[in-house]
Amino acid sequence: MRNLPLCRMELKAKAGRRGVDQVEIWEAVRDETLDLVERLAELDDEQWNFPSLCARWRIRDVLAHVTAGAEGAFGVRAIVGGMLRHGFNYNRWVAADGQVRGHQDPEVVLKALLNTVANRKTPPGARPVRGLSHVLIHGQDMCRPLGIKRDLPAAHLVPVADFVKDDVHLFGAKKRIAGLKLTATDMDWSHWERTRGEGSRGGTGDDDGWALGRTR
Repeated sequence: MRNLPLCRMELKAKAGRRGVDQVEIWEAVRDETLDLVERLAELDDEQWNFPSLCARWRIRDVLAHVTAGAEGAFGVRAIVGGMLRHGFNYNRWVAADGQVRGHQDPEVVLKALLNTVANRKTPPGARPVRGLSHVLIHGQDMCRPLGIKRDLPAAHLVPVADFVKDDVHLFGAKKRIAGLKLTATDMDWSHWERTRGEGSRGGTGDDDGWALGRTR
C-alpha cells in the first residue's frame, strides 16, 4: 500500500531511539497523512457513515475533525469559545464540532486533508508530536472498525506513546494508566511508574488508543 520515501525508511531504522527531532516528526506527520488519505480514498457512503471508535462520531466525523486540526482550526480562541458554548465541557464541544463538520462531503474533506501535508504550523504552545498523535490515533479510530490494516512504524508510535502517557488535561491518560505496566509486543517501548498494579498491552497503536479510552 505504501511507497516509502527514503526519509521514511530512515525513520524506521531509528525505531528504538527515543530522541526523535522535530524535522523527523513533521516527516512522520506527512507520511501518515498521505497513507491515511490513500486508505480512505475508496470508501463508499455506507463506510463513511459507519461508527468509528470515537463515541458519537461516524468515520466521516472523525475525518472532518482530523482535517480541521491539520488546518489549524483548534487554536486557543476556538477551544475557549467552543467550551463556553458547551458549558465548559471540552469533550461535549469536540463531539458537537465533529458532528457539524462531518456533514461536509467526505471526498472534499479528504482533498482538504491532502492539502495540509506541507503545513508545519501548530497552535501556540503545541508541539509537532501532537499533530502526529492526532493523525495516527484518529486514523486508527477510522481504519480499525472498517477492518483496514495499517503499517504503523515504531519510529512513529514511540514518540506518540511518550506524548500520550504524560497527558493530564485533555484525555487524562496519565491518570488512566497510573499503576499499570504497559509493554508493547512489537517494538521497544514500555512504561511503568508505580507498582500498585500491573497490566500489559499490545503494540501497533493499542497502547495509544487504550490510554485515550478506546475499548475496541
